[in-house]
Amino acid sequence: MEVCALLRRIISVFLLCVITISLAACDDTSTGGAIYYETPYAPATLDPQLAGSESERMIVTNCFEGLYRQNPDGVVLPALAAETEISADGLTYTFTLHADAVWSEEQPVTADDFVFALTRALLPEMHAPDAELLYTVKGAREVHRNGASADTLGISAPDSDTLIIELTQKDENFLHTLTLPVAMPCNREFFEQCKGRYGLDAKNLLTNGPFYVRRWLETRVTLWQFKGFSGKHPTALSAVVVYFNPDAYSLLGRINASQIDAGKIPAEALAEAQEDGLQTVWFETVCWALILNPDAPDTGSALFREALTGGLDPACYQSQLGGFRRQASSLIPPGLLIHTRPYSEIHMGSSYSSSFALETAKENFLLALDEMEGGSLPPVSLLYPDSEDARLTASLIAQNWQKNLGAYINIQPSDPDTYSSTLRAGGYQLALVPLSSTDGSVRGLLSQLTADGGALLGFTDSTFDTALSAVSSSLSTAGLAEIFFNAEKVLLESKMVVPLFYDLCQIYKLPSCGRFFYCRGRRHPFFVPCLLLHHRLRL
Repeated sequence: MEVCALLRRIISVFLLCVITISLAACDDTSTGGAIYYETPYAPATLDPQLAGSESERMIVTNCFEGLYRQNPDGVVLPALAAETEISADGLTYTFTLHADAVWSEEQPVTADDFVFALTRALLPEMHAPDAELLYTVKGAREVHRNGASADTLGISAPDSDTLIIELTQKDENFLHTLTLPVAMPCNREFFEQCKGRYGLDAKNLLTNGPFYVRRWLETRVTLWQFKGFSGKHPTALSAVVVYFNPDAYSLLGRINASQIDAGKIPAEALAEAQEDGLQTVWFETVCWALILNPDAPDTGSALFREALTGGLDPACYQSQLGGFRRQASSLIPPGLLIHTRPYSEIHMGSSYSSSFALETAKENFLLALDEMEGGSLPPVSLLYPDSEDARLTASLIAQNWQKNLGAYINIQPSDPDTYSSTLRAGGYQLALVPLSSTDGSVRGLLSQLTADGGALLGFTDSTFDTALSAVSSSLSTAGLAEIFFNAEKVLLESKMVVPLFYDLCQIYKLPSCGRFFYCRGRRHPFFVPCLLLHHRLRL
């Protein structure tokens, strides 16, 4: 996760889910208008194997076509795979490609393009964010983790139209993995011609999907319809213009002024957006949490953390709930996905309940003070992202501790330019943080808290990391849910993280955008292109 991307996610207070323009076929395939969409931050790369942020995944998904693609209902359907043969033991997949598939410069898409792409994703020096999803491929783990030769991978192309992938164990979600950016093809010859700049600008990007990147500027990317696309999911739109603007709080005004057709707005704007007649779709995908840094001098002690968590009465921030928010019963938001299913559908129980116990908290607070220098509380600050909503929440929590424990806690706003770096460096005592995932998955949320995942909160826990290391793409959704549940319990029981409430991810659009869908299996909103806008393209 890029630091600047995290900053903007924190400020915007909404889910970082991947947004995808619908590529569903429709009866009217005449070229139409353009859609103007706004996302908070610009992509750093459009190399599919390296795509990690919201904007990167969104653009890659629209500009590349893989072997399979998800429809708006989350159903995995063939795309470039004209035929798929699976061996009786479920370990060998043989794909026959559509013969008329071409790149945006008209070269044929071949099986070797998939061999090259999947191999690149597993090279350890590439640091592909989703490489672990390919671990059921024969030799993948050894290549990615131990630096084994790529020649040992079970990925081959006996001819230009045939791709064979061998697995070490059955993987019920393998075809779903093939819909993700990490599994998109890459033309070897073009890649080598880029001399290290592949995916870094429009000139050094070769795509094979319904759109190609015509223009890539600092403030926007323009996707143009690829007329040579012959796949099953064409677009009737002439273009999609994706603007980058971190000021999500003023986006509603730009939508109402018809400058932007759709985008994500902070949850606080829900009522106003509905009054303005905007259409919405939302998911519970963000968990606001109180973070107690265990590595902070004095205030990181177990006793002090027990005192603060035990002295936190959930009633103190009840005024922040209702409408677009509700009390959290888990660190994992119910709308995040395991494969294609929401976490709440798989794991029905609650992993968190308030530990509010005032008398015990007061005793622990006094014991914690005895361990501190001079027997008194040093200056303590609760860090929060600089927004009015976060300020009010932080203030209510600090007032609660003053009333219940006699603990004077300062609240400290953090500028967007410093908030993320402060968290990652562990340079704080207490923090208010909205936790979510760039890809809308439970795995994405928890893995960013590990040492290998970048230690988002500035500290790590070896027991938590070990629990999460058991994750494998070959496990069932129920098996993964159990691993995630147990890993979450480690953080909750250590009193390092306290779930507060869930926020909604909300997507807003003008009614003139036509029909509106989202992909259940990846939390992608969809604009169906057969109901076109009548905008002229603004260049």
